[in-house]
Amino acid sequence: TSDRRIKSELEVIPNALDKVSKMTGYTYMKKGNDKRRQAGYIAQDLQAVLPEGVFEYDDVLQVSHSATIGLLLNAVNELSAQVKELKRRLH
Repeated sequence: TSDRRIKSELEVIPNALDKVSKMTGYTYMKKGNDKRRQAGYIAQDLQAVLPEGVFEYDDVLQVSHSATIGLLLNAVNELSAQVKELKRRLH
């Protein structure tokens, strides 16, 4: 759930753009019987920049997509602020 009323100790994810730049998107095939090509990223890459976004289940790392969205949201906001500043300097 995302309701502010049930959350405490809110902290903005800092340096999100830098964190995102350390990650890579991939297309891949999962090992096993699944023959569909998929797209995504590596849990260990996310864990290196945002440990709160990764958890372990049955000895396999899983990612929290809501944590990833929060990271990407802040990265877009940081990038937007940079663009606004550059536009301000040009005018």
